[in-house]
Amino acid sequence: MGHEAHYNSDGKLYIRKSMIEDFNFCPHRFHLTWNEGVTRSPNQPMLIGTRFHDFAYKFFDYCDTVPPHQWEDMIPEEFIADEVKMARWFLNYERDRFQRLSEQGREDEWKPIKRELNMFSEDLILEGTADRIDWWDKKKNEVSIIEYKTGTSFNKDSVTRQLAFYTLLWNDAVGLGRVVRMIYINPRLEVSKVIKIEPWFIDQAIKHIAKLRKAIRENDFPRICSEVKYAWCHVCSPTECGAYKIHDDSTFESFTADTSDEKFIDIYG
Repeated sequence: MGHEAHYNSDGKLYIRKSMIEDFNFCPHRFHLTWNEGVTRSPNQPMLIGTRFHDFAYKFFDYCDTVPPHQWEDMIPEEFIADEVKMARWFLNYERDRFQRLSEQGREDEWKPIKRELNMFSEDLILEGTADRIDWWDKKKNEVSIIEYKTGTSFNKDSVTRQLAFYTLLWNDAVGLGRVVRMIYINPRLEVSKVIKIEPWFIDQAIKHIAKLRKAIRENDFPRICSEVKYAWCHVCSPTECGAYKIHDDSTFESFTADTSDEKFIDIYG
């Protein structure tokens, strides 16, 4: 969906989970990104995240044409070493899941119900795109919401908040099956975490939405910055964010890691 804001007929902003994450990170970041349209060019980690999402999506389009023990043949030749490692872990994860479900006579539950599902709720004025929806238990009409991440750390509060947002949106906009689990998949960390839905998760998601809407009504978007946040964000300048006591932004030089031994090609661009 990018960073284009959408509004309903009454002029109210459709809230997305990325808006909530931006607002919780720094209210002024939300303001610049979503009200002012300020964006930053994607860096290599961001592009790698996008490329992995595309690979995971396309995998299910073609997996039937390749025997499971040869799924590694589907990894694009253009992938750099980090991407190949992530792809291999993901394929092993899916191979194990397929085998486990097959042993239970539930192989028809292996493929996702939906991928890259765009959801809109007119009543809640929410929108979002879920990475993937799986069956948790088809006989019980239970589903799980899957979120792919490729970051270097696991932030449980953030992950729970994002998945709860999708659960709230799914329940109102789709309602096919009951969401009972949320699954976090990070091929860089080589982990998957299953999180059981608790009522307070949804309550917290509603509170975060209400907090953001209050800030929008009151036009209240203070800067909450630090040197660490600035290093990750870069939406403000160093002097604007106040994280650095300097007067000449030219003292900050961009740093590019030495990747001379690996050629990075945006094959999905």
